[in-house]
Amino acid sequence: MPALEEHRDVVLDFQNTGLVTQSFIHALISEAVKHDQRWVSRIKVANASIPQRAVYDLALRHMLDPNTNKVRRIG
Repeated sequence: MPALEEHRDVVLDFQNTGLVTQSFIHALISEAVKHDQRWVSRIKVANASIPQRAVYDLALRHMLDPNTNKVRRIG
């Protein structure tokens, strides 16, 4: 948060990590996103595998638009 408040980028480096969960990503960035959604553009992801990036993107999408988290009815 202090770096974002000082208008600096924050890099989340996933090098040498394995599994990441949506709840982990949510805990990692939700306070910043709730404080100011514009900060999302200054949170950068580095060295993430395709699955890690997909989890990050999903968690971020759910934070920015909670309607994507609702159960969808088919039919």
